[in-house]
Amino acid sequence: MQLEKEHETLHNEIDGDQTTITPRIAPILIPIAAAAARVALKTIVKQGNKIATKYLKNKLKSVGKKYKLEWNVKNSKGKITSLLKITHKPSKTQIFRLDNGKLGLKPGTNDWFWHYHIGDTKGKMSHHYSLRSFVPSKYKPLSNTTLY
Repeated sequence: MQLEKEHETLHNEIDGDQTTITPRIAPILIPIAAAAARVALKTIVKQGNKIATKYLKNKLKSVGKKYKLEWNVKNSKGKITSLLKITHKPSKTQIFRLDNGKLGLKPGTNDWFWHYHIGDTKGKMSHHYSLRSFVPSKYKPLSNTTLY
């Protein structure tokens, strides 16, 4: 949060003469969330969703007043589709999601895999990031999927 305040102060000093102010998403939050997501994915494999949720809650205790965190979001059938969603409140833009769902793979499959989305634009949020250990070796990622 301190880096976000310093960034905002510096931005206001540089662009103080502009008449319009656009809300900015903290650039530091995105790499922190990505690092936490990778560890959470590994934790899901080894110990399950509850332990991964506990880990993430400890790592992301205070992300600031400008962000909304939603935990264990379920679909209409009661299955958890998102372990965590982070939304930037002023712009109502999702900047991070840790999901369980379909990935862009060839050949196609209806299987669900744990993955995350990260970014501050719709295009970046459509890209999937997951672990190679989740996906069987017979599947190859499409251009909108990155496997680590």
